[in-house]
Amino acid sequence: MGNPRINKNGTRVDRAAGERARFSRNRTFTFQPGELTTDGCGNILARPLIKGPTLPCFGDPIEYWRGVSDRPLKYDDKPEQPRGCAMCLVRVSHCDKVAYERVQSDAELPSLLEEWEQATAHMEVRERYRHSTWAAFVRACELRNWRDSHDDAAEQEFWDRKERRATEARKTRRIRRPSPRSVPKSVADSIALERDRRAADVLAQLATPKPPLCIRNRSPERCVLIADAWQGREMLEQANAKSSARAVRDWLIGNGRVPADVPTGFTTRVNEALNLADELWPDFTPFPHDIKEMGHGMHPDAVWIVSDDEDVDEDEGRSRKGPEAGNF
Repeated sequence: MGNPRINKNGTRVDRAAGERARFSRNRTFTFQPGELTTDGCGNILARPLIKGPTLPCFGDPIEYWRGVSDRPLKYDDKPEQPRGCAMCLVRVSHCDKVAYERVQSDAELPSLLEEWEQATAHMEVRERYRHSTWAAFVRACELRNWRDSHDDAAEQEFWDRKERRATEARKTRRIRRPSPRSVPKSVADSIALERDRRAADVLAQLATPKPPLCIRNRSPERCVLIADAWQGREMLEQANAKSSARAVRDWLIGNGRVPADVPTGFTTRVNEALNLADELWPDFTPFPHDIKEMGHGMHPDAVWIVSDDEDVDEDEGRSRKGPEAGNF
């Protein structure tokens, strides 16, 4: 990856002053016959989408003529290694074609390039690219805007990739989220009964000489909201729906549990009520989500079995009924 105009640290490369960015070049890609098409004016109509890394310098006149002096690296008797534009697999007959076409199809660039070549032919490499004629050529090139189909393909590939990821994310969410379902009346009735029990419980705690700190300064209405919010959350979860504070708020409004004029910040109040429900009843077994299979909505501690021949345990001398009201 890379950009011939940007350094690795993000600063801009002053190519007019002979600076050159270091970036990864694709050393494996080669064009196949017919894969490069131009319009004769330097605009690339078709070329392959090059990735891993790309070739951001391809056909750029500045980069092409900046690399005319590049030489391969040579270490002792080891094979030569690519360096800059040297040994680039697409430079000859592809990159050079585009670079020359872009210069020759322009009214100003050919003379600027010739002035640079004549004025610096006798100079060493580094000084050639610090000359004012090189700066003039670079600035003129950077004002041009040649079209490259690779850019269009890269952008399309980018958006295609985002769309694929979004599609996969939607599929994952659909897989993870159970399908919505209607809550059976028996389940809704059981939740409503439990809501009433919890509302009575929190009001009873509020009426004690020393109510829990979390509800001590709350009005009875705000205390009842704790039970109402709990009921809303249970109903939504039983329906396989979102049970966020906002969703619970909407459920409460839809079921007439709040005044006609919804108080400002009501969602925040609902969120607090849900947190208080978890705090007030931490040891209370969560409402069973397999309630359909249980056949009732009572808390497990409140369930008992009565049969015709086992109403009384004669050995113990006491009824086998469940716990008294208020003990669960």
